[in-house]
Amino acid sequence: GGEPEAFWTPRVALDLPVLIPETYVRDVGERLTLYGRIARILDDEEAETVAAELAERHGPPPTEVSTLLHVAELRRLCRLAGIEQLDVGPKGVLIGFRSQAGLAAFLAAHPEARGRPDRRASLALAERGGSLEAVRRLLVALPPAGERLPEAREERAAS
Repeated sequence: GGEPEAFWTPRVALDLPVLIPETYVRDVGERLTLYGRIARILDDEEAETVAAELAERHGPPPTEVSTLLHVAELRRLCRLAGIEQLDVGPKGVLIGFRSQAGLAAFLAAHPEARGRPDRRASLALAERGGSLEAVRRLLVALPPAGERLPEAREERAAS
């Protein structure tokens, strides 16, 4: 095999507020730490732990924080599926794949999607509900791109 691929972060754009409001976590330093921690979540178990700790310390999360946690999950799913860009709008999604093979597999599974020459595909979500949950279900159904998540957890534990 060759060199392992460097860690990359998919770009996820939503038409929704994605933040930790000052009214929920007052301390700016703690908010910044939480943003970093949420960005580094690698699996569902860690996501559940962070969500539970937030609720325990600060009470039930407002919608913006729940959306932020959903975005972290969408990024993980995109990385597993080899998606470098996910734009979610009110009518559908635009998905940018890292490989032509990823795009081809997606188009084969979703004949209603429209492929583009720049390894992107658009898909209307009206029939899927257009929600973050519908986007999550779409991503979960995609086959893995064959790329492994980095060993970031061990690196963080060593530091």
